[in-house]
Amino acid sequence: MKRGHFASVVGCCLLVGLMALIVIPAMAEAKPIVLKFGTWMPERHETSKQSRWWAEQITMRTDGNLKFQFFYGGVLGKGKDQLDGLKYGIFDVGPILPAYDPAKSPLWTIPYIPWAIPDPWVRMMSVNEVSRLPEMKKELEMWDTMFLFPYALGDIYHLWTTKKPVAGINDLKGLKIRSLGEMAKSLNAIGSSPVSVPMPEVYDALSKGIFDGGCFATAPVMGYKLYEVCKFKSTIRLGMGGPIWVMKKSVFEKLPDQMKKVIQDVSLEMAKHMAEKEVEFLKKADDAFKSAHVKILNFPAEDQREYEKIAVMPVIEDWIKDKEKKGLEGRKVWETLKDAALRYEKIKN
Repeated sequence: MKRGHFASVVGCCLLVGLMALIVIPAMAEAKPIVLKFGTWMPERHETSKQSRWWAEQITMRTDGNLKFQFFYGGVLGKGKDQLDGLKYGIFDVGPILPAYDPAKSPLWTIPYIPWAIPDPWVRMMSVNEVSRLPEMKKELEMWDTMFLFPYALGDIYHLWTTKKPVAGINDLKGLKIRSLGEMAKSLNAIGSSPVSVPMPEVYDALSKGIFDGGCFATAPVMGYKLYEVCKFKSTIRLGMGGPIWVMKKSVFEKLPDQMKKVIQDVSLEMAKHMAEKEVEFLKKADDAFKSAHVKILNFPAEDQREYEKIAVMPVIEDWIKDKEKKGLEGRKVWETLKDAALRYEKIKN
């Protein structure tokens, strides 16, 4: 081998070796992006379980390059302060429940009107459609947040009471009921007294008899084990409620495009995923209720119609008027939700 050629080979080897010394440490130092997920709900709550499924799917589809660190039970802030926590960067992703502080996102209190979409898939798809309205996006952007998906697993809101069974509309009168948003106004219109208590404090307050019951979906009843103190469930349809999941917008915008796509794809898939889990979850809940000797009271259809006439449609109209007085598109949001529900019900059937 000629000396010049040998020198070239040696030089190339040294160059490759030098590049390896530079690149390997750089690769070793590359770390996945870790986002903080904050929620006021306990780890055992069904919403927390589904949040983990959402996060695990994203982590898997980004080959581990995007991960989530979970903070449960209000460690990073109370439920009513979720939007503040996101805006000021205390955490990056999590649920918000606009009915906790209606002034922060008034149009997003629409899921808490006293009107329910029973099917979980139809419910999620309808709220997804509402989320696309410019007015809804703008309201979240004021808090540097963006919509991801609504929560729909765990049935609509029914009435749970500790001692008094509610078998008809007249049984509602005089009861102190923990409720939120427009559902509280409906109960007030029918003769009940709405009570506002943070969810983590509800179990203790019910056990002490501070109030008689509450408007709850099955998910919080299971998550907070309210069936241990509430021995009666009335199937009156009170509303659908539920939190929505949001992400800090400025954090999302800094992510690589592929990661953004994965987040959006998995968020859209949540409607199908939750609908598939509904039967399994409600069966588990029914078993728990039977073991706890909860009595289910079927609310008469005629009483439901009377309740809706007296306490539902007038409250929805008041909600619309209140928003429009503030220059907000209340009727547009309501009509979008209602029309979407009818359309998706037809698609499903």
